[in-house]
Amino acid sequence: MIPWILEPRDTVMLGDGRPIQAGALRMHSLLSPWPSTLAGLVRTRLATDENGTFTVSADASRQITVLGPWLAELAATGEPIRPLFPAPADVVWFESPGGGVVRIRLQPAPSPEGADSDLAHRDRQLDLVAPASEPPAGKPVRGPLFWTEEELVGWLVAPPDRDECGTLPGRAGPVREQRVHVSIASGTRTAEDGKLFSTEGLRFAVREPGSGELRRLALAFGCEAATLSRGTVLLGGERRPVFLREGAAVLWPQPPAWPAGAKRLRVVLVTPALFREGAVPREIAGAKVVAACVGRPEIVSGFSTEKERFGPKPTRRMAPAGSVYWVEPPPGVPAAQWAGERWMTCVSDEEQDRRDGFGLCLVGVG
Repeated sequence: MIPWILEPRDTVMLGDGRPIQAGALRMHSLLSPWPSTLAGLVRTRLATDENGTFTVSADASRQITVLGPWLAELAATGEPIRPLFPAPADVVWFESPGGGVVRIRLQPAPSPEGADSDLAHRDRQLDLVAPASEPPAGKPVRGPLFWTEEELVGWLVAPPDRDECGTLPGRAGPVREQRVHVSIASGTRTAEDGKLFSTEGLRFAVREPGSGELRRLALAFGCEAATLSRGTVLLGGERRPVFLREGAAVLWPQPPAWPAGAKRLRVVLVTPALFREGAVPREIAGAKVVAACVGRPEIVSGFSTEKERFGPKPTRRMAPAGSVYWVEPPPGVPAAQWAGERWMTCVSDEEQDRRDGFGLCLVGVG
């Protein structure tokens, strides 16, 4: 799989599907394009010639696998520095009484005797998820949205039950930027009364407050097609120009050395996943799901312009990026082998969803 980079030079508008209506004249933006949006962009570039004519059928294009996206941090010169991944859902942050913050790990826990919950369904009993250590008093605080590869791999291989941090680790993502617009009457070319609305875009290059240092971010992804070429492509609302170029090996995380004798593993989603049974499937790639920590569902849809499929695509609910599943590998399959085979692959149920990049994951010990 070849790593690539998409770097916007202006804001990118990635609408979340909510329509702009009277009383709510604001467009909200996603933090990252859906995998299917990225896959469509890449396949369109591969399937068209220099005149913009399609030379490959839609069915053939859908066979091209595109994995991603995830964030990439770039140097001021544009060279890739490191990948950034969504924060895993099995960690909770608290303010420390002595200053700083405390990181508490979540882990599966059996239900107390005599207790009942809605986790007993579909002929199975899922474990609860509870703190591995007594948390400090008070409510949890918001943690970082993205972790570096070093931070995340360390958490996957040897997660501490409790970790005292002076400051929040991780990185911030793209900056949300709002712009106010006005509707112009076509006849008079003047502003229409009360026709104000705002759009929200993502800026991937910002100056750090105080130091003025340029911080550059981009979208990284993997593509199996060797014929993909660099150039300017169009992405998101208003078809903003984005520069496509080759990435570097540093953007593709390498599998760690999992401890010998591990019996339970954790699957952490890098991109949203689609499962037939909903947010908590019975199995993931043959491994039994015993517990899960999943955020609110995210909704994906779209519109097909193919002649045979012209019209709106069905609405589907996804398990969001960062969701964590505790799994037990199939009998007779060593945990390290299963983890190595699933590292940076897609685990959605349908083959086409996996080709589109839904359910890209990393694996750690449970």
